[in-house]
Amino acid sequence: MPVAVLKTGLANAFWQAVTLRDHLWHRRSFDLKLCAIRDAEAIFGIGKGEHAAYPKGAAWADWGGATALVFATGPRRRSIFTRRSRSRPHGCCASGQPIS
Repeated sequence: MPVAVLKTGLANAFWQAVTLRDHLWHRRSFDLKLCAIRDAEAIFGIGKGEHAAYPKGAAWADWGGATALVFATGPRRRSIFTRRSRSRPHGCCASGQPIS
């Protein structure tokens, strides 16, 4: 059963700072495409996450959050997959095709 959690603006600021530190620590190239592949069952519960479902996914112009505020970044793509699509969960992230 999913758990709802409340967070403060301070908690969000710490999360953004840790995310920036992680990008810098790993020396990521901010001009490249960032891709996130998520498991729908683990995050949303079965049957949810259709807004970025495999193979279409979802796309944004930048990496978002504090990263896009501090650095000029490349595009970001996300693909949500389920057990039905696990054979190829990286479809939208691997392709350079624009999302219509």
